[in-house]
Amino acid sequence: MENKLNVDVCICAYNEEANISNLLTALLNQKTKLIEISNIVVVSSGSTDKTNDITKEFIKKNKKIKLIQQNKREGKAAAINDFLKITKADLTVLESGDTVPTENTIEELCSPFVNNEKLGMTGCRSIPSNKQDNLLGYIIHFWWWVSSKLPRYGEIIAFRNVIPRLNPKTSVDEAWVETKLQKMGYTLNYVDTTFIHNKGADNLTDLLKQRRRVYVGHTQLRTYEKYKVTSFNFLDILKYLIKYWKKSPSLIHLIWLIEGCFIEIYGRLLGMYDMHIKHKNPYKWDIATTTKKIK
Repeated sequence: MENKLNVDVCICAYNEEANISNLLTALLNQKTKLIEISNIVVVSSGSTDKTNDITKEFIKKNKKIKLIQQNKREGKAAAINDFLKITKADLTVLESGDTVPTENTIEELCSPFVNNEKLGMTGCRSIPSNKQDNLLGYIIHFWWWVSSKLPRYGEIIAFRNVIPRLNPKTSVDEAWVETKLQKMGYTLNYVDTTFIHNKGADNLTDLLKQRRRVYVGHTQLRTYEKYKVTSFNFLDILKYLIKYWKKSPSLIHLIWLIEGCFIEIYGRLLGMYDMHIKHKNPYKWDIATTTKKIK
């Protein structure tokens, strides 16, 4: 097919040695028809592990892969900005360094842009590898299921190359891109037919690191950009909570969902504390280390 859409993939990485090989291998093995993946760019932001060395070994074998090394960790948005300076592709795919796509993910994520000039961004589902036979595993699966229903864009997105740079201080890069594209008049499309694999937190400490940081970022969007993300719609969350419980109704699942609500509330309270008491902007966030290896 002529006139394929040109796609560059950006992987923002900080100490991703546990997964970067799996991710790069999966991206090199993508099956495509309507698009062409021109470059796979790893932006390593102050990594101190073997992330850079592993990436360099891949570069020796495939010229599509590029490496941008930042001497110090400057935050994910700053890493994306370094990528945006060099990409000339029609579409940009941002994928988290601790995820793995299926062989068709990039094609299915980008093909809706063909013959739809009004489309600005797409996203897809994330399926965590955590087992669901415990509190954290169950609520992590619940949260990502809810994210696919709202929908909430995260972990991987594709968007038109019309944004020259992100606010380097944002801690919710996907939501920031979503905000800007909608203000520019573009539409969004959630592709629920495809997905990526990820790993949720294995302990409460790591989960709260994520929830408080996301709350701060989304609150900043609402305050400064006048944009309300879908996860702030309480009634929708409640509706999907009931639907999720009905998928496998049991007393223990009901208890876990209630406990999950309290964890989310506590995470948001911590986010409020970070914002209003500590005056902390988590654009260089505390790493949830238990999410870094997909089982």
